[in-house]
Amino acid sequence: MKVVGSAIEKSLFQGFGKDFATVDFTTPDAAMLSRLTRDVWQFSAAKNYQQLRDTTLALIDESGKARNFADFKDAAKQINNKYNDTWLKTEYNQAVGSSTMAARWSEYKANADIMPFLQYDTAGDNNVRPEHQLLDGIIRKITDEFWKQYFPPNGWGCRCGANQLSTSTAVETQAIPTVKVPEMFKTNLADNGLIFPKGHAYYTGIPNKILRTAIQTLPDDVAYKAVYTNPETKGSIKMHLMHGTSEMASNIAMSETLADYGYKVKLLPIIDTDRDDIRKIIFKTDKFIPGKNPDALINKEIFEMKWLKKVSYKNLQRNTYKASKQANNVFLKITETLTEKQLSRPINGIFNQSKSIKQVWIDNNGDILKMQNPNYKK
Repeated sequence: MKVVGSAIEKSLFQGFGKDFATVDFTTPDAAMLSRLTRDVWQFSAAKNYQQLRDTTLALIDESGKARNFADFKDAAKQINNKYNDTWLKTEYNQAVGSSTMAARWSEYKANADIMPFLQYDTAGDNNVRPEHQLLDGIIRKITDEFWKQYFPPNGWGCRCGANQLSTSTAVETQAIPTVKVPEMFKTNLADNGLIFPKGHAYYTGIPNKILRTAIQTLPDDVAYKAVYTNPETKGSIKMHLMHGTSEMASNIAMSETLADYGYKVKLLPIIDTDRDDIRKIIFKTDKFIPGKNPDALINKEIFEMKWLKKVSYKNLQRNTYKASKQANNVFLKITETLTEKQLSRPINGIFNQSKSIKQVWIDNNGDILKMQNPNYKK
């Protein structure tokens, strides 16, 4: 799974034109890249599941008898070649094509106000399949139902694309031909954050929970993506591919100050509430609040992070208390500079009421203030 997933992921980055170290996390590209990467690894997990299943079934021959080792070895080799040679090339090309069009779709949506039309565009050579040739040149608005079914790629090996047009240059196509598209490709992969169609045979018979578990328990060297490194302090930020997309930008921004001070920050995945067994694997400890999803490991300690847009005595206490429900260590970021006394008073007030909070760190406009709770009990 790791080898195949890494190969397909590499083709995804190639087609998308960015990886996690180069994408701008303040743009929609970041969420798109995250969703596509998750899909690659979910697909790889499903593929691995089916290959193991086929290999297990190969222990028995067509007549229902157990194969001897030599025959089983030959059957297993054929299965491996089918999954990791014959089919892998097609999957690699699909990843390049889908990620390329996903990057363009993000760009098209960002520019839709001034260029609201898309034009279907084939590769324009003798290898274009007849049904795709029927779509060539069709112009419809980006919001039109047409693109929910026909936005490329809409078949294995599809090399088609789309061009964005302004209202002044576009003449909308009125008559849309009926074109057969494989059932699993009757969707806009890019708009759904997919590299591979949901209807792919690899997904047949696999519970979604098994796929989620496979992704959540990936080895650290593939699960965590490097997003920032300070070459002077050697501090770094790595983000798990299952980290929440809605909080990526803010959590990375909060973590940059820590990395600049030399800290190693790992942004953690969203894990199912009932999977504390996975939390033990991810957190590398059993000392955590059960069922919760804290934001980060900072030098291997579990933290919940909060960015305070408004700073007041009550707001500092409120956010500290709220964060402590996720982790015993709290990291707060404020954008205005306060004195240590202004910050310590509300936090010490919380410490006097709580024995479960171990420490609170505050990024005081670039300076890190650390406060330990004298009342903390493990």
